[in-house]
Amino acid sequence: MNFSNGLTDFSAQIRDPSGRPTFMGVGLAVILFNDGVEVGASWGHTPAWGGLGDTWFDITAMNDDTFDEIRILGFGFFPTTVMDNATWDMAPAPGTGALLGLAVLGLRRRR
Repeated sequence: MNFSNGLTDFSAQIRDPSGRPTFMGVGLAVILFNDGVEVGASWGHTPAWGGLGDTWFDITAMNDDTFDEIRILGFGFFPTTVMDNATWDMAPAPGTGALLGLAVLGLRRRR
């Protein structure tokens, strides 16, 4: 999934029948990118399927970092990845803070 602005938080329910991660390569991975550069990855998750496993993934950027692309990969022989209940928080655009600061200065001047 690609986003037009950087994200600071992402949460979703993910299911995949790949099974437990083993040396044969099954399991689930979540990889984060910012402007095409990998900024984070989490490999070796046991995806939920048939009522078993943890379905929720919660990702939060640290130290004012952002990410604009998320790749969710299932490595089973017949990968069928299903995502539901996705929510995210976008980082404010840089111009938003400057515009807000100008508005506050304008209000102070009128007093």
